[in-house]
Amino acid sequence: MASSASSTCPNDRPQVFPIRFQRPFSDTRYVVTVGLSTGDVDHVSNFRLQALIMDRTRDGMTIVARTWCNTTVYSGTFSYSAVGR
Repeated sequence: MASSASSTCPNDRPQVFPIRFQRPFSDTRYVVTVGLSTGDVDHVSNFRLQALIMDRTRDGMTIVARTWCNTTVYSGTFSYSAVGR
């Protein structure tokens, strides 16, 4: 998902979360969903939060959560599901 927010609000703030699977998949064609289950943000600004799946391997992946512009995030919880084909 491309975003132009970083060009108008250059305050990009990514957080990186490496995920290691208990058992490796046979290949990298597994299906992944990621969702935000809780989010505590300041009420003064818009809620801008994005979750991306990066660096998929048989053994794991990386979730990158980023916010930008004037969004202040106090806490958040993501959950994910990875299912083999």
